[in-house]
Amino acid sequence: MKHPDARSGYPWTPAMEAAQDTKRAARVPLAQGPLQRSRATEEGAMPGFLFAPDDLCIGIDTLQDSKTITVRIHFETEALHVVQKIMPLEELFAADILDDRINIFLQGDEQNPILWAGLSGRCIPKSTTWALTTCDSFRNRQRNPSAPGHALAIVLKKHKAKALSPRVPKSSDRPVKDYYGSWPQLFSMLVLIRVVPKFPPQGVELGPDTTQTNTVQHAQTLPLSTCVHHPLMLKNYDELEDLLEALRGDEEDRRRLTAEQRRSCERQLSEWKEERFEGLPGAALLPRSPEVRLALRRPD
Repeated sequence: MKHPDARSGYPWTPAMEAAQDTKRAARVPLAQGPLQRSRATEEGAMPGFLFAPDDLCIGIDTLQDSKTITVRIHFETEALHVVQKIMPLEELFAADILDDRINIFLQGDEQNPILWAGLSGRCIPKSTTWALTTCDSFRNRQRNPSAPGHALAIVLKKHKAKALSPRVPKSSDRPVKDYYGSWPQLFSMLVLIRVVPKFPPQGVELGPDTTQTNTVQHAQTLPLSTCVHHPLMLKNYDELEDLLEALRGDEEDRRRLTAEQRRSCERQLSEWKEERFEGLPGAALLPRSPEVRLALRRPD
């Protein structure tokens, strides 16, 4: 099948030149700098980040064998296609991999990670690989269960201790423990600390020598958790969408509802509460907050 924008042929006469579609050959001036993308809405472009993890993540799971650990982030297929029309996935996802922890997030939004966890063992960060794969583990959570499920799979290689030569002095900071084999628990227990900055009262100005680091901060220690992750997608969004469509439809849709049906829809809308898909067992949810800074530490 010929592409609709394919060139039909080169003009050899003035008549053929006039018949050519000049719109395809018109030059459009482009602004300098990196490509600016926007997520169009009814009110216009949405400021800030284009997407959040709960826009497309429906599940998180982990796998392991004797040599590797695989962390999979599962996506809603229709939502993932919307993202791919706006930007490539390579520009959306990012991960920080250290030998004892992992942080998966959307680029530029590290403070609201998809998954943030400490490993109970050690891995080799430079040997980490990733791939976008198909997986049916959470396909029943999709709006269209017949569509194939997609997941971001990040594979960590477990640390293998190398035998040292007798002539090489043993270094205290060189890991010698062998982490091959099955780990009883992939993630170690962590303490989540919520640090809330206390800004000065209104009307009180900070001195020229006062910086943000001098302001008082309140640290709240939350219960132990194996890991933290962002809330996942809503699983009852279709119910909300149907209620809003019934109440805010056009004139013809509103005429279909009787007074009793309208009151019933309004009551259901007022009683509607969000329900989200479950994440990893034992994980703590990390609600989005631009004013709250979070930190993790291992229990004493």
